[in-house]
Amino acid sequence: MAIKVIAQRREVKLGKNPGMKFVMRPDLYIPIAEKKVFAEASTHSGISAGVIKAAWDAAGEVIRTWATEGHSVPLPGLGTMRFGVRSKAVAELEDVACAASSSPPTRT
Repeated sequence: MAIKVIAQRREVKLGKNPGMKFVMRPDLYIPIAEKKVFAEASTHSGISAGVIKAAWDAAGEVIRTWATEGHSVPLPGLGTMRFGVRSKAVAELEDVACAASSSPPTRT
């Protein structure tokens, strides 16, 4: 399975050769309404949209819980998903920061 990508020309300020460069990014579409997803899945599977919605909600809870605990979660037809973070290297534990994290850093 491939993802649709486009090349976008933008100014790159970092690296050995800053300047105008082409950068690849995913081609984004408008969001699809959940009802449309349920209707399409119902048509493909023969299962009622209500049952699919219940399963969708349950799977969403499980995926959210496991992914936020650090597990790699399988997504059928896509592969696996897990969250990652980026940060700068710092000398002291107290200086570690992540804007998305609500828990204090722990020493490992």
